[in-house]
Amino acid sequence: MRRLLSPHALLIVVATGYGCAALSQVPSLVAFNWDEVVYASQVRPGVPAVPMSAPRAWGMPLLLAPVAALTQSVPVIRCYLAVLAGVCLYLAFRPWLGLFGPAARPARPRDALEEAPGAVSRYAVPLAAALFVTLWSTVLYGAMAYPNLWLAFALVAAAGWFCRALREPGRTGPLVGLAVALAAASLLRPAGAAAAALPLRVAGAVRAVRRVPRGAALLGAAAGGLAVGWGAWLAEAFLRFGDPLSRLRQGAEVNEARLGFVLLRHLEAVDGPALLCRPPSACSDIHWLEVAWWFTLPVLVAAAFVFAEAARQVLTVTLACAVTFALPYLTLFDYANPRFLQPAYALLAVCAGVALVRLPLSRLARPPAIAVLLAALAVHVHGQKATLDRVVGRLEPIFTAQREQADALLAQGVRPPCAIVGRGAVQLGYLTGCRSVRTAADPRPGDAAVRRALAAGEQVVLVARDGGRAPDGWARLRLPSGRAYTRQGANGSSN
Repeated sequence: MRRLLSPHALLIVVATGYGCAALSQVPSLVAFNWDEVVYASQVRPGVPAVPMSAPRAWGMPLLLAPVAALTQSVPVIRCYLAVLAGVCLYLAFRPWLGLFGPAARPARPRDALEEAPGAVSRYAVPLAAALFVTLWSTVLYGAMAYPNLWLAFALVAAAGWFCRALREPGRTGPLVGLAVALAAASLLRPAGAAAAALPLRVAGAVRAVRRVPRGAALLGAAAGGLAVGWGAWLAEAFLRFGDPLSRLRQGAEVNEARLGFVLLRHLEAVDGPALLCRPPSACSDIHWLEVAWWFTLPVLVAAAFVFAEAARQVLTVTLACAVTFALPYLTLFDYANPRFLQPAYALLAVCAGVALVRLPLSRLARPPAIAVLLAALAVHVHGQKATLDRVVGRLEPIFTAQREQADALLAQGVRPPCAIVGRGAVQLGYLTGCRSVRTAADPRPGDAAVRRALAAGEQVVLVARDGGRAPDGWARLRLPSGRAYTRQGANGSSN
C-alpha cells in the first residue's frame, strides 16, 4: 500500500487519469480545426498539404506523423494524441521527483538533515501535475493538434532536468534530458522555447564565466537543444521565405503583432467559450467563479517562496522561465487565446504544488484546513468542467456539420483530383482529400482560383452559405447545411 501511494505511483495515476479525460473528448471532436488541418496535411499521403505560414514550425507535424501518415481518420488521430498526452504529462513531471524530499536538499550537517526547515515533500510533484490537468484547456487540447500544450510538457521537463543538473553535477542524464526537452520545444515553437529557456542559458553562462563545475555543460546542453529547432527554422526561412528577417516580418503580419499589454484579455480567454479570441469580444463574457484559479495561482506562487526555503533555487528557475515565456504573449499581441499561456501555467503549477504541501498547518488546524482546501479544489474542478462543457458545446456542432458536409460530398462523387473553394474549404479538403482554397466570402465561378482549377482539369466544388440557383454550367450538390455547386474541369471526365 505504501508503494501504491508513493509520489511516483500517484504521478502515474494522475497521468493515466488525464489521458482518460482527454480521450473522453474525442467523440465530440470528429473533425479538425483549420490549424490542425495545416499540421496533419503535411504528413498525410493523398491529402494536399495546406501551406504552412511563417509562424508555424514542424514539431506538430512530426508529432502527428506516426499515426497521421497511416490514417486520415480524425477520431483515431485524436485517440493517439490523448494517450500520448498522458504519457508526456508523466515524462514532463517525472524529473521533478528527484528535486524534492530529504535526498534532494542542499548539503547540511548530518544531524540537521532530517529536520531541515523548508524541506519539500515529493508529493508536490503529482499534486502540481494534478493542478495543471484540472484546467479545462489542458483536458481539451490533450486530444487536439495544437503545439502549445506539447510545448508546455517539453518546457516543464526542460526546467526540471536543468534543476536536476544543478543538484546532481556528477551525472550526465540530466544534461541529456535538458537537451532533448529543449530540442522538442524548439521544434514545436522556436521563439517560445528560446524565450522560456533564456533564464536557463543565462544561469549556464554565468556559471561558465565563474568556472563553476558543469556551467559550460549546462550552457552547451541548453544551446544544443535549441539549435535543433532553430536550425530547421533558419533552413526553412532561406528556402521558403527568402531570409530569416523576411520570415519574421511575415510572421508578425500573420499574427498582427503590435506593442501593448493584454493581461486582462488572457483572463477573458481562460473562460472561453471560443478557442480563438479574435476579435477580443469573442471571449469577453467572464464567469468569475470559473476563473478564480487565475487569481489564486500568483498567491500560491508567492506562498511557495515564503514557506519552501529549501526549494527557492528551483522555484526561482521555474518562475523565471514562466515569466520570460509569457512576456511576449502579454506585450506583442493585442489578442489572447486559451492555449497561448499553457506552458506558463504548467510551470507555475509546480510552484503551486510546492506551496500546497508546505502550508503551515498545525496539528489542531490540519483536518479543517485540509477540508477547506479539498472543498476549494472541488469548486475549482466543477467550474473547469462547466467551462469545458461550454466550449465543447460550441465546438461539437461545428465539427459535426463539417463531418456531415464532407460525407455528403464524398457520397455524391467528389473525388481527387478536386478543389474545394469557399469558407471551411481547408477542413473539408482534408476530409475529402481535395485541394482547398479558403475564402472569406462566398466564392464565385469567375474567381481566379476557380478558373485555374478548372483549367487544370480538377473537379471544383464551390461551398457557399447563401442560397440561390446554381450558376450556369454548374450542378448543385445536396449538403446538410449550406450550399455547394460542382463543375468538372476541361481535362477531366464529366460529373
